[in-house]
This record gives sequence, structure tokens and C-alpha cells, in this order.
Amino acid sequence: MQYSPQQVFELIRAVPWNSNSCIRLFWVRHAEGSRDAMAQQLWKWLEREAVVPMVLRTAGFKDANAVLADAMELFEANRHRIEPLAADAPERITFLILSKEELRLVNASSPIQLPDWFPVRPATETYFSVNDLGQAAEVKPLNFSEARMDHVAELLFALELAICDKLAEICVNDPGRVALCVEALQPNGPKCVDVRETLSLFSDHLAGAGDPRAYRPNASDKSKFLAARIIKLVLGHPPKQLATTAEELGKNLHGSGSTSLKPTFFAVMWRPANKISVAATNWHAIMVAFFQAYQLMNAHAHAGEFPAYAVSLQYANSLNLRQFLRDAKDFVEMLA
Repeated sequence: MQYSPQQVFELIRAVPWNSNSCIRLFWVRHAEGSRDAMAQQLWKWLEREAVVPMVLRTAGFKDANAVLADAMELFEANRHRIEPLAADAPERITFLILSKEELRLVNASSPIQLPDWFPVRPATETYFSVNDLGQAAEVKPLNFSEARMDHVAELLFALELAICDKLAEICVNDPGRVALCVEALQPNGPKCVDVRETLSLFSDHLAGAGDPRAYRPNASDKSKFLAARIIKLVLGHPPKQLATTAEELGKNLHGSGSTSLKPTFFAVMWRPANKISVAATNWHAIMVAFFQAYQLMNAHAHAGEFPAYAVSLQYANSLNLRQFLRDAKDFVEMLA
């Protein structure tokens, strides 16, 4: 995730200072564009806190035992810009390390004897750590634009539409297969007597959904559209039943085993206890993705009810889900 200067400042504000700390270092990956130009935009005062960007031009911060030496080298390289800050008497300084690479260190921290020219607590010993800004900054679920919840909604809508269109296409020549798919999604429900009426219900729901970017399916008892049936299946049945439904869908939607979808990382936690076919694995991943999108939409809508989580974690989760929804749509469209 590449941040704009404004986003960087917002994330800095989101990270509370440790008590008695006067300096902290955040790693900011800036792989595209000029790091020097980015650094010029990141010089800022946040009340009595100075924000100081430093472009990393050496292969530093790769060894936890060398963190102190790497930090001192960066301070000395930027001394001509850091030392004059003393005239404005900063209380604390946030240093931003601009790199083209990800931070690989996990526990990058060390005590440090600050140089005698330093703007805060010169020639005194303190403690510092180097943290990835996106991992250190926490926000309420999906409460930042890069989470792209509108895109999640749009892609979920497109996948649901692709499944409905595929079922309608198959129904022209083989309504029995489609009826078996519909019944599989309601394992304890009645037999599908009129599959065309059910497909019409599915398509009518999507036609009346409005802007796909604002699409938000629900799991109420009265909802009968396709996404609602999938979500209620995942919510209300044990993993074994979900695997059975996936096998049934894979068997009746021909071509489901011809390629392997890569499930979202979230879906890894939902892996069935017993091994299932490639076709079933694909449909299991699709059903879990519907549930994942539904839960993320709920968390976004009710963010105040949840703790804050790392921005980088939420971004990676959203990106992973969106990639899967795109791949799943392409997968469905090739079925017969």
C-alpha cells in the first residue's frame, strides 16, 4: 500500500506515543515515484511534534543487531536538516524512513545515546524502535478509503450476477441440474418445485439493487435471493454441511474442477476437516468469500462496535478478497 502525504500524517496521529519517549521511527514503503519528492511533502509540525522524513539509501535495517548503528548512520546523514530543528524547540520527533522495500525486521528496537547536537534531549540515553507505519497505526474496521469497500460491494454484486446468469443459461436445457444447485443451498428447505420462478427471484433482486458499489446483502429470515441463501448457509450450518453443499454445486456445475481457485486467506481458516474435490474446494471458497464480504460490510457499517486493527492488515485483507472475487467471476463464466 502506497500512502499519500496526508494519509501518512493521519496514520502518525493514530499511533499513540509511548510514555517518556521523545523519538520514534516509522518505516514507510514508497516503491513508486521519487522518494526525495515524497520527503519534501512530509516535513511537517504536528503541534510540538516534528515529522522528519529520511530517505534510506543504504541496505540498512536488515539485521536486528545493527538497528542502532543503522539509525545513527541515518541521523548523521540527515544532520544538516535535523539539527536546525532545535531553534523551534520540538518536544518530540517522529522520523519517517522512506524505503523502496518492506521492513523485514520484527523486533527492531534498541537503547540509544542521542548525539549532543540532537534537537531533543541531546546527549541523553533513550529508547527507540522501528515499526512499519501501516502495522503500527490502527483504525476501526475498514475506516479508510484504501479498504475500497465500494469495490468489494461492486465485485460481490458482479459475482452474484455471474452465478445467476450461469444458472439461467444452464436452466434452458437442463433445469433439473439447476434445481439440485438451488436445493443444495437450502439443505433443510423444501424441494425446488419451480426453478424458473426461483431464478426470476434471484435476478429481480439484483435488478432492483441499485448502484452495485453500494450493494449490501443481508441474511434475514425473509430474504430468499442467492447471496442471502449462501450467507445463511455459512452462518447456520456446520462445516461438514458446507462441504457437502460445495460438492453438490461442483458436481452439477460442469467444469468446476477444471481449474483451481486460490481461496482467500480468510477461507484457509474454514478448510473442511476431510479432503474434498477440486470442484468442491472452488465452490467452498466462493461461499466463504460471500460470507467474508458480508461480515466486512457489517463491520464497516458498525465500526464503532469493533476494536481498531492495523491499516496494513485491513488493506491486505481487502485486496486479497477483491482479487478472489474477480477470479471467481471469471471462473463462473466459463462453467457449463
